[in-house]
Amino acid sequence: MEQAVSSEPMREDGYTLIEVLVVITLVALIAITATRLLFTSLAGAGKASALAVVKQNGDHAIGVVERAIRDARVADCPAPSSLILTDGNGVDTTYSIVSGRVASTIAVNVFLTSDRIVAESFSCVLTPGSSGSPDVVFVSFQLRLGDPSADRPSEVAVERFETRTTLRTY
Repeated sequence: MEQAVSSEPMREDGYTLIEVLVVITLVALIAITATRLLFTSLAGAGKASALAVVKQNGDHAIGVVERAIRDARVADCPAPSSLILTDGNGVDTTYSIVSGRVASTIAVNVFLTSDRIVAESFSCVLTPGSSGSPDVVFVSFQLRLGDPSADRPSEVAVERFETRTTLRTY
């Protein structure tokens, strides 16, 4: 028996080095893209979470101040950074920033914001009412979670809260 000799070169089964390198490169590019997308989504979730904490604290504090203004008999802004409200019993309550937190003070400080949140720029402007109309009080403050100089931008949230509230006249 004779074996036929073929003029075609013999090809072994398998992949060439070029094919393997192309596949490795494509897999590496897909992995890099997926990793970048994952980190971007995690950073966005951190920013949203920080902003939610700031908004929750600010909404609570501004709500307490608004209710107190509406229920007050007299309002006064002796300094631009504090608000003094006198209720129907003649008790004064001061609203201001104490130790970096929004606080109401009668005899002791009652903090309206968390100790994780930094309160800044409390301001109060009183517009006296005229000819029987009630006084209008404008209060604003800024809350911040995180330190912009030390933390990543995705971990820092800053929000300004404002209210313009009218005293009730009874």
